[in-house]
This record gives sequence, structure tokens and C-alpha cells, in this order.
Amino acid sequence: MSTYTLLILGLLGFTQQAFSTDQPEVTYLGNTALMISHQQTQVLFDPFFHQHFGQYQLVPEDIRGALMSGSEAYAGIEVILISHAHGDHFDAGDLLLYLTTFAETRLVAPVQAVHELQALDGYAAIAGQVHAIDLAYGDAPVSLTLGQVAVDVVRIPHAGWPGRAHVANLVYRVTLNEAVTVMHMGDADPDDLHFKPWAEHWEAKTTDQAFPPYWFMLTPDGRHILEQRIHAASAIGVHVPNNAPAALKQVGADFFHQPGNSQIIPTDHTKKEIP
Repeated sequence: MSTYTLLILGLLGFTQQAFSTDQPEVTYLGNTALMISHQQTQVLFDPFFHQHFGQYQLVPEDIRGALMSGSEAYAGIEVILISHAHGDHFDAGDLLLYLTTFAETRLVAPVQAVHELQALDGYAAIAGQVHAIDLAYGDAPVSLTLGQVAVDVVRIPHAGWPGRAHVANLVYRVTLNEAVTVMHMGDADPDDLHFKPWAEHWEAKTTDQAFPPYWFMLTPDGRHILEQRIHAASAIGVHVPNNAPAALKQVGADFFHQPGNSQIIPTDHTKKEIP
């Protein structure tokens, strides 16, 4: 075997190692829709919705089609998690279709979203896949384990508190394969008043990467929550409008803005990297 051939094989081996599926990865789909992957385990957050309110990014049709068909990149979804039942995060019809097609996938969602599913013909067929979370504001966090996915849930008010106190917005801390932990925050309100009562909950486990709505990165309280309260090693903003606020760039915040973009989730936390 020639030296040239050995060199090529060595480079291919390095490339395979560098892009090993053992590394946890996040893929941005649109608005707050994300896919988290580790080894053979994949979960989705807020993947199906049709409302953009004239400013937020929809999941592109090619990605939506790949999700619905279970194409290779989006195959084997173990759990779907819904933050709240607003049209820029949730569509009951799409979710029912997906769960009907993929009977092994489990759903975790607030009762408000589940009620919308229950109103649709065909819900009975997927009822066993659904885990409804019924938390009032101030209720203690709840936990459940679904296969290789461990889920901790806290109800944190929707942004605009107290005007949207009726909206059941859920913050999920999700661990895949006991190896990587992420936090999806939906449209959480950036006031430490809501987070401080659960200080022990946040400190109980390190979050490798949090995905807050971008406004957390633009206020002192929001930054305090990300940097000090929720025990997160890093954060990437989501829910960023099509025209990204200049302030996000000015503060040096990391945020998703291009659907289909994937990044490795860092798990070596020798120092915090939240901007």
C-alpha cells in the first residue's frame, strides 16, 4: 500500500472521528424548533407550527417534509417536547399526523396542547404515546424517563408576565443517554422571580447547553438567569426574528438564525462561554 494511500486513509479516519455520531449535536429547524441528537437517540422541541406572526422563521418545507417522512437525518425520533400551545410553536394537526405515522415516538406537552390534540379525530389511536404535563405556576418540578431520555419540567411563565399568566409555558431540562443535558425554555419570561424558587432544581444537574428565547440575552435579569441561576455551561438564543436585532450582535450573543444549521454541543466545561 502506497504512502499516499495510507495518508488518505489516515485523513478519512480523522474525519470520521471528528464527526463521530457519539458527539451530541443540535440542529436548528426554525423559531424555537430544535433537534438534539446523541448516538442513536434524537428528540425534537416545538417542531410543527405554521404561524410566523410576520417576523419569525418557519421550518422550511424541505425540512418539514424530511421530518414527516422520517428521512435518514430525522429518523428514529424518540421524544417530541412542546413548550406551549401557541401557533408559532405548535400545530395539533401536524403533530397528530406525525405520531400516527411514527407509533414509537412519545410526546411530552402541556395539558393545554394535549386538549387541542384530543379535539381531533384520530386522537384515540395515539393517546398511549402522549404524556400530558399539568403544572400550575408555583408547582414543584416534575420528572419522567422515556427510554434513553430523562425529562425534568418546570412551568415558567410566558414572556409578558403577568399578562400571559394563563399560558402554560414549560421549561424542559432533557438528558440523553445519561451523557448530554440541554434546556429548552420556550417563551419564558426573563424575571428571576420565576426561577429563584427552584434554585436547588437548577443546581442539581449541569445543563451542557441552554436554548433561551433571545430576549434573555438582552436584559440584566435574563443574563443573570443564564449565567448564574440555571447552571448552564453555554447558551444559544432562539426565537430570533427574521431581522435579527442589532443588539444581539452588539452583546456578542450566540444565536441560531439559519434553519438546518447544526452544531456540536460542548460537554467540556472548563469555563463558561455564555456571552
